[in-house]
Amino acid sequence: MGRKPLPAELLNEIVHCVRREHAHANICFASFALQNFMLPRVALWRRIWLFDLFKLRPAYRKAERDWMWRHIEKRAGKDEECHRVIRALDSVMQVPQAAVQRKAICRLLGRPGHEKVKGTVTFYQNEGDENVLVRGTIKGLPPGEHAFTIYESGDLSSKTFHSVGRHFQHEGQRHGAPHNWFRHVGDLGNILADANGTAEINWSDNVISLYGPNNIIGRSLAVHEREDDFGEGCNDVGRSRESGNAGAKLSCGVIGITFDTNKSTLAADYGSLKRSIHLMCGVIFVALDTYKPTVSAGFGHAFMELRELYGDAASSEMWHFVVKRCAIGGKACALLIESLENIMKRPRESLPLHGISMPKKAVCTLVGVGTYNVKGTVTFTQNRRDDRVMISGDISLPSGKHGLHIHEFGNISDGCLGIGGHFNPMGEKHGGPKDWERHVGDLGNIDCWSSFSTRIELSDRFVSLFDDVTNVIGRALVVHQFQDDLGRGVGDKAAESKRTGNAGDAIAWGVIGLADGWTRLTRHWTGIFS
Repeated sequence: MGRKPLPAELLNEIVHCVRREHAHANICFASFALQNFMLPRVALWRRIWLFDLFKLRPAYRKAERDWMWRHIEKRAGKDEECHRVIRALDSVMQVPQAAVQRKAICRLLGRPGHEKVKGTVTFYQNEGDENVLVRGTIKGLPPGEHAFTIYESGDLSSKTFHSVGRHFQHEGQRHGAPHNWFRHVGDLGNILADANGTAEINWSDNVISLYGPNNIIGRSLAVHEREDDFGEGCNDVGRSRESGNAGAKLSCGVIGITFDTNKSTLAADYGSLKRSIHLMCGVIFVALDTYKPTVSAGFGHAFMELRELYGDAASSEMWHFVVKRCAIGGKACALLIESLENIMKRPRESLPLHGISMPKKAVCTLVGVGTYNVKGTVTFTQNRRDDRVMISGDISLPSGKHGLHIHEFGNISDGCLGIGGHFNPMGEKHGGPKDWERHVGDLGNIDCWSSFSTRIELSDRFVSLFDDVTNVIGRALVVHQFQDDLGRGVGDKAAESKRTGNAGDAIAWGVIGLADGWTRLTRHWTGIFS
């Protein structure tokens, strides 16, 4: 039997909170409550924390201090089922902070003439902790101090790394020392190379972050030829206040996503989680449409996210299960489903979508793996959250067809083990770019007819540059040795075909970074993984 309908009084209260835009946590509570009442006990509250804890927990804590949240708890206390949902949500949000940790990594490569300057730097951050632990080793440096800076773009297409743009900063900030209050976000100070040219890094910084407005994933890390004067230089005051008179960049790399093997952050978990929240997201708008016909302008940005999830859900087994369950629930449930479908199928132009994100662009500079002399630059462009991503570029390759994939992690410092498998947050089998059942990272093949540069032009409906589980910024783009069979392999190749397409080893790779042009922040920026 289906769950009993959510009490109209509580539903109205939730809708009122959502329309008042009182924190993301009120939306979270509405989701938990509605999911619990409209579906069987799917124990959503036991599984959601791995998927979205970074969003839910900070907002939940903020909402706990809000009078509106206390009002919801008071109303929910009148109904035992609602009170049980509140307790379940509390138990999820009180998971110890140490249960979630983010990790990013950067492989530094020297510019022409300074190829010996190289190293690996890793960034760690526990959820709820403002400090980022920075650890690493860089070798081949001239002895002495060298500026250590994060730049706004992850574009390494220029040999001298000028393409990385300016220091990562918010508008109005000035260059300074790491301890300065109003410094650039990317101002990490200096590192000290010993007599052997080796610099060991082991400190923490409370300005950079691995999520939110100061997210450094997809940006560039650089080591300079001179020390940073922290904006206090006398020789060239203008350059000092802009970049600390640090001189040319000796080494640079893109900061990519990686994982901590001691933590539960594997992307394979995301598939079932996202399918579980399809209805959760949509039903909030059912409530809005049923009780308050007009969607508020301030809710437009969130609407785009939910609409995208609905588009996926409408063709999924989960959605058909939901429709079936709601049919059992009687007229009230059927009305909710009908209302949801009506609101999600409205033309986009008829919706008051205030504050939609600006177009986004990413770039990946490919370098050969091992003895392969492969190089190229690939750009990713997405105009709106629900648009296809346009992928274009030029790559020099051995003649023939080569598999092109996005892998789960951007750790190119540890060989093929570091990049993980194909980027597959939905938990699907390997396939071709036109298949519905495929990895997000399955981009098909590059067909190279000669050893000269090959032009690629394609679009993809699964890849995203926006804040979503399918976001590819900070992940690795990989060109493989052989042709991808697109999951159609037979015989003894069938099993591997559904996993990798039998595309062989990597011959070129790079980390997908933010491109210059939209990386400068505004007050509306919410972060890549916020």
